[in-house]
Amino acid sequence: MDRQLLALRDGLRWSEEVDPLVLALVGGCDGTVPLRDQLAVLAAAHEVAEPVLAEVAGPIVGHLVERGFIEAVAAANR
Repeated sequence: MDRQLLALRDGLRWSEEVDPLVLALVGGCDGTVPLRDQLAVLAAAHEVAEPVLAEVAGPIVGHLVERGFIEAVAAANR
């Protein structure tokens, strides 16, 4: 699998080497689709069980939020 560089242009200018799956996840984080829905699509596209992908993605998403690559958005009350 190819690795790609994800880099911030502002702030501390963090950069991370990521695989295409993480890059796809970050690309889909625009605040309009819940993370669980994005993971479901990625799991189906990559033929991975959703619970397995969710377990692996948890620490990665936490790290990406910590570094500022993505922002946590509170779910709207419905």
